[in-house]
Amino acid sequence: MAGVTPSTTLVYHRASLEPTLRRTPYRRWRPALEFVVALVLFFLIQALFTAVFLFTSFGIGVDMEWLYSLIIDPDLGTNPVNMAFFYGAIALSGIAAFIAAWLGGRRPRALLSVTGRIRWRIVRLSLLLIGVPPALALVVDAIIHRGIPAPLDGTFWVSAAICVSLIPLQCAAEELVFRGSLPQALGAWIRSPWVVYAISLPLFVFGHTYSAGGLVSVAVFAAFTSLLVHRTGGLEAAIVLHSVNNMSLAYADFAGITELIDVSNRPLVSAAAYLLQYAGALVVLVVLARYAPRTPGPPPGWFPGPGWYAGWPAVATRLGAGQPQIAHKPFHRPPKQHGGVVKRPIAEVPEHFARNQPNNP
Repeated sequence: MAGVTPSTTLVYHRASLEPTLRRTPYRRWRPALEFVVALVLFFLIQALFTAVFLFTSFGIGVDMEWLYSLIIDPDLGTNPVNMAFFYGAIALSGIAAFIAAWLGGRRPRALLSVTGRIRWRIVRLSLLLIGVPPALALVVDAIIHRGIPAPLDGTFWVSAAICVSLIPLQCAAEELVFRGSLPQALGAWIRSPWVVYAISLPLFVFGHTYSAGGLVSVAVFAAFTSLLVHRTGGLEAAIVLHSVNNMSLAYADFAGITELIDVSNRPLVSAAAYLLQYAGALVVLVVLARYAPRTPGPPPGWFPGPGWYAGWPAVATRLGAGQPQIAHKPFHRPPKQHGGVVKRPIAEVPEHFARNQPNNP
């Protein structure tokens, strides 16, 4: 339409169409291949992990009664073996997203963000606003109650180590597949981000074996993380929110707080931590409201002070009528030398210097 300037910003779910983020030229059938491979490998890797785990366990004399008592029967997060088994299987399956992107002719790094890399300033901002408040709430709870219900024995510390090391990898794996690979594959065909994320959402929700109420909670969570991905142009904030959410829930389990739900109001602290995560994520959305995909400019500078966003990477933009490319700092051509005399291009001559020169005939 005449008079309408097209958007210059690359939105996350359309990254499959960005030539600079591709290994091979785009073909309409490649997103279908990526979509199928990502889903199949995601579950296949978990199945292989389970088979190897069971085979190895039986090989060292472990029987089904032991496996049932430590893995199958208890809820997730109640013991270290249970946590390592389930979180480890999903964490390993994150490889599926990178393999699928590569087979689809794309650069796997395109899954991270529209810049093709992890934007550490967004990671730090998300940790500050999403991770710190619920962590402080749990610390204050432990101080007020002079400890936690569970004994601080070897089981607790091993569970804490698994919580800190494996859960972020597990959350990153799920985000890479369900908010990364699948939306970017669908986005090659579908322009609307809301349709793309709406199609991906039920695949994520029904992968959880929860009750109806639990599935509704997962759906709300998936919708919110999809909004984070779309508005920030990458997975960083969504991975932080997902990690903090799962780590808080796991902590409540192995610290014994969940078991007090019928005898004490202390589990309300875990609920407060849950709400603080979402509150922090809302602040992230406000702070980054101008970051992507509406404009490639920097985010507003009102928090925590003027100029705090200096150095934020630009999102991928379409420059002029040429090939799309990732935005970088402007390239300055070095001055040319002729016979020992440095001659600068006209565009590089300072304006005040050019104004003061006599006119040559």
